[in-house]
Amino acid sequence: DESLEPNDGPPLPDGKPVLVMATPDAMTAKLSKMAICPKGPNPATQRHDVDYFRLDVGAGVATIMAEVFYEITYGDLDVGILDAGGTLIGSDGTARSNACATGAVSGPGTFFVVVTGANDVDVNRYDLRVRTFSKITTCAPPGDMGAP
Repeated sequence: DESLEPNDGPPLPDGKPVLVMATPDAMTAKLSKMAICPKGPNPATQRHDVDYFRLDVGAGVATIMAEVFYEITYGDLDVGILDAGGTLIGSDGTARSNACATGAVSGPGTFFVVVTGANDVDVNRYDLRVRTFSKITTCAPPGDMGAP
């Protein structure tokens, strides 16, 4: 995911990466071959690698779902959804392969999907899928998540 760096903090309005999800229930954003990098503290932020993705959603969106696909034997990852002010509205910090978080929202608006290593220590490669829904939606039970 080197082409998306730097993405260790909320992007500026004209920054990258931005996922535009204008229509609920119709679009899925997929990012493959991403990674929480193993090089320790990020020199720019003095923190562990954190990947932020800005999400601009349209009217009628009631739920944002962020799914992270990875194998936990290589490191545990966590996913969160933040509103424009940085308040956490949904997260998954369970210790198992794959993670899914949902957040109830009222579109239109700007939100952030954040992926990090568990306890700001773990590293791993991952695929990310972000979806929006016009109804309140929850993640599938553990073990029922399909491949991206």
